[in-house]
Amino acid sequence: MSLFERVNSFASICGIEVSLRGSFDPVAMKGYHEFYNSRAHAVKYETMYYGKASVSFSEESEESAAGTSFKQTLSIRFPATDDMRAYRLARLHKVRFIKIKLSDDKDLIMGRNDFEQNARPQIQSKSTEHLAEVQFTTVSIAPSGFAVFEQPLIYPNIFPIIINNTEENE
Repeated sequence: MSLFERVNSFASICGIEVSLRGSFDPVAMKGYHEFYNSRAHAVKYETMYYGKASVSFSEESEESAAGTSFKQTLSIRFPATDDMRAYRLARLHKVRFIKIKLSDDKDLIMGRNDFEQNARPQIQSKSTEHLAEVQFTTVSIAPSGFAVFEQPLIYPNIFPIIINNTEENE
């Protein structure tokens, strides 16, 4: 496939997860360019509720004397009338990485703004008596890439299962 051929995928956002810790490193994945994609280390994600029509992601480039930079913005609106409202908003202001889960089973990552993260996302929130809106903005030397997450090691079932019959035979 040529780099500039038509892409036959139109993915939608189907999940948002945020992390307050961890790191990402560039990783080589088959079929992807190595610098733009990332492998997670010690990242613990929390799933975030949002309405399907209340989330948007955009990315735009900007030229400067230092070169091209890419500004990524994710906006999320959600109900904010529960008892955890203040705690939730304060916690969202500590986010380091955002995983945008796409309907084509890929995970787009916001937050790795250089070879390693050297600045957390800028986070702005506003709310009314009904809704809160949080906007995450990162400026990066590269467009957002996809992430590889370590799969847990699962051992095969190589040991037989022995079931003891505790009933006495009559």
